[in-house]
Formats: sequence, C-alpha cells, structure tokens
Amino acid sequence: VLIGRYDTALKLAQGKIDLFNHQEGDIKFAGVWKGENRMSDSLTYKSQTFYNIRMGFTYISEEGGSGDAGTSVALYYGDKKLKKNNVYASIAFDADIKGYDTPRAAIQVKFNKLKLGLIVQQQKSVETNIQDSGMMASVAYTVNKITFKGQYQDIESNDSASIGLDYKLSAKTKLFAFYTEHNMNNATDNDWLSVGIQHKF
Repeated sequence: VLIGRYDTALKLAQGKIDLFNHQEGDIKFAGVWKGENRMSDSLTYKSQTFYNIRMGFTYISEEGGSGDAGTSVALYYGDKKLKKNNVYASIAFDADIKGYDTPRAAIQVKFNKLKLGLIVQQQKSVETNIQDSGMMASVAYTVNKITFKGQYQDIESNDSASIGLDYKLSAKTKLFAFYTEHNMNNATDNDWLSVGIQHKF
C-alpha cells in the first residue's frame, strides 16, 4: 500500500513499452495522450503475484484530482522487464481522473534480442463526452552493447515517431541518441535531435 504522490494503476500498466520515457518521444505525446498521471493525495494498492497475475488499484481524493474523486484499476501479467517471462500484458481503466475516463490495453513480447510492444486506448472527456482512440507501437533490438529503438504513436490525426539507439557503458551508465518528430493536427509540428549520457545513481 502506498499513500501520497504516486503513478496511477493505469500509468503503471504501460510497463517498459514506452522506449523514450522522459524524452520528447514520451508516451505523453504533447499532452494529447491521456492517462499518464502521477497523482497527489492518492492511495495505491498492489496485490501479490498469483500465477504471473497481479492487480493494482488507485484512489485519488477530490483534493488530489482536478474535480471529483477518481479511481484507476489494472491487471498485469508477467514482469515488465521481461526477465522472468517473454510476455508482459495489462488491461487498465481510469475513471474520472483529470477529467477523463480511459481504458487501456498493453502487450510486450520478447523474441531473443527483439522486443515488440503495443498499447491501445480510448479516452473520453467526462465533461464533453468527446472520445478519441489511439495506439502506440515500439520495437527494440539489441546487438552486443547497442540497442536500436523505434516507436510510433497516433491519436486522432496527431502522430509521433522516434528512432534512437543506446550504447551500454556499464550496468548504470549509457550513451544515447534519438530523433523525434511530432505531427500535430491543431498545433505546431516539432522535431528534436538529441545525444547524451545517462547515469543512474
């Protein structure tokens, strides 16, 4: 049980499918992709694992959300790092979190050095009842110390595409490079080219 500011059960359902997390290619995608919420004043419960299945539940108080109290529930299969199983899958649902109801399904499969991931979701505004559907697909292939990555995401005429690579220097340090472009329906298109180094303490 976790109390305070924490990722919702639905956000956790993405596992490691988002290969450009916390970068411009992040699944949040210019704010048009809903459900990536880290909420204050929340209560989260994670069950133990039974036959590779685990349950998650998040309750957000009215003070922690943007209106009424909200809930997020999810079922997870396998482990998100794909170390114990070659398949990770999840289904999740947000009810009135930041003004949206959001069902999501995700799956990632490992074939030796190749990883394929897919997320599909719908998001409906509680206030306007406007509903959008979207998908995100990712692929990663590792050769020795280099991992080549690609990702594509689309929702209602907005799309994001990213390619990149990581070079592993040690267990905690890597060099990385990526290119990302956003093609927006009602906003300015953008693209980024980045190189850097990441170290985890």
